[in-house]
Amino acid sequence: MAGPTVYVRGNRDGDHGKQWLRKKQLFTEGNSVLVNEDELNAWITAGTEPEPPKSDGPKKLIQAAPPPPVGILTFGTPNFRIRNGTLQIGSEGTLNLEIVALKHPIVMRATGQFVKRDEGFVFVPDQFYLGCCPLHRLPGVANLILDRLVENVKVPEDIAAAWKKLADVSIDGSSLLLTVRPVKD
Repeated sequence: MAGPTVYVRGNRDGDHGKQWLRKKQLFTEGNSVLVNEDELNAWITAGTEPEPPKSDGPKKLIQAAPPPPVGILTFGTPNFRIRNGTLQIGSEGTLNLEIVALKHPIVMRATGQFVKRDEGFVFVPDQFYLGCCPLHRLPGVANLILDRLVENVKVPEDIAAAWKKLADVSIDGSSLLLTVRPVKD
């Protein structure tokens, strides 16, 4: 019988994550970079803060944006943690079963590695838990939930283009090493 699962968030230390912008610049210019979890979390949270509503003048009332559609599973911003040669992607969310008037907080946690596929490097979880349910034991289910988690993450075009040029993605100690293919003269 399986025991409880544990979710520990990755660091979000502003001082350690400050190098993200410089490393992003280096990466998008075609250089290999080594990023730690603070920098990954700085990247994923950059641009996720809602912008203040804009007013067309003092006479117009500012209208609140409609709430996002609610699904059965909704997740917050992903969080990264790197330990023991493994990347963890986690998120806190809500299991919403309106039909039975149930709204319950839930945690998703996936640990794994990056694997080269036809479309480039993709994260492949070795373990994947939704709450205490081991989804990695159910074929295909883990990918559906992981897709749901990352569907709202907007990857900037410059990072997506640089990602396609990777020769390798590996974990080096407590950091993620993004190795770019050398440019041939």
